[in-house]
Amino acid sequence: MFLCEILSLYSKPALISAEFSVHADKVTTMNTYNLVPILIDFHALSPCIIGSGILTKDGLVLESVLPVEQEEDIIAGCGAALSAVARNAARQILQGKMGAVLVKSDNGFVIVSPCEGELILAVIVTTDAVLNEILQAVERTVRVIGQTVFDLAA
Repeated sequence: MFLCEILSLYSKPALISAEFSVHADKVTTMNTYNLVPILIDFHALSPCIIGSGILTKDGLVLESVLPVEQEEDIIAGCGAALSAVARNAARQILQGKMGAVLVKSDNGFVIVSPCEGELILAVIVTTDAVLNEILQAVERTVRVIGQTVFDLAA
């Protein structure tokens, strides 16, 4: 389903763009119907957010809103790998829980943050992003995803 179709249903016409596509793969163990609007709302918070996806810790994509040139399988695999390494480092070195992981490159940042249960939020932002604002938005979105997943499970 393309972003234009999702947005017309969700009535946020300012975000309609042919450069983005929405990937919504249904997983038999979880109804992910309500997660695409969460990602769309997240993207509306900042023009610096290039793409985002809700992944499993195994690297499967549940939902994503990505630029057409981004391959969701690569983002899912890298997001799951970053999450696993950060989770182990937080547990073994810092004796704590993993928070958000930030990777900086010449072209932007990748942020990976754990959600409720076995889920991960992966975000791609531009180099001119105000990271404090983006990280706060990631934390809020993670809470919304967690609440939505909890509501779906109930």
